[in-house]
Amino acid sequence: MNPLLLFILLVWGAQKAHLAEITSCFPDYYWRDFKGKIPEDAVEGGLSPSGRPFYVAQAYFPKTGLLPANVFPGKSEALSSGLGKEMKTNAHVKVLCSKHKKNFKWVPMESKDLHKLTSTHVVIGGGEIGRVLYIGRVFDETSPIVGKVFKHLHSNRGVWIPSNGGELNFLSYEILTYSCKDGPSNFPNSE
Repeated sequence: MNPLLLFILLVWGAQKAHLAEITSCFPDYYWRDFKGKIPEDAVEGGLSPSGRPFYVAQAYFPKTGLLPANVFPGKSEALSSGLGKEMKTNAHVKVLCSKHKKNFKWVPMESKDLHKLTSTHVVIGGGEIGRVLYIGRVFDETSPIVGKVFKHLHSNRGVWIPSNGGELNFLSYEILTYSCKDGPSNFPNSE
């Protein structure tokens, strides 16, 4: 057999085995339409300043894209940010849901290290300017808030959150991950 062909087949086989190991996880989460009522299986983003849970969502904004968002109980709209400003909508909103909410983990992250999460399923929250967005959160003053995370090498890297009519950027944040294993967490630095 041709040595070059053998080498290509070996590399391809190793990559395929590694990819199968990483992608053998078939997350059982889904996005439900939000019509003003929080679904029972909605995934929490944290606790609001009032101590009530808020939820991870995504919302479509025609000039921006499909963005990670926050949905608060008693509110009929999703809160997100894009193009340098805070954005709200009650149209085209979905809430992240799962029967296995314990499989979600918020992992502490530095933007420069995001590419190191190679064996971890990072939850995709949408897309903006042709880029995939992940779901992140930071503590803005006293409570967490969900935002969009660009990849570490993108010029808009880090997490971007809605704040006081605008949007703020942080390079240290928590990123939402999902483990298909019911056992102990296999994520570094997670609670």
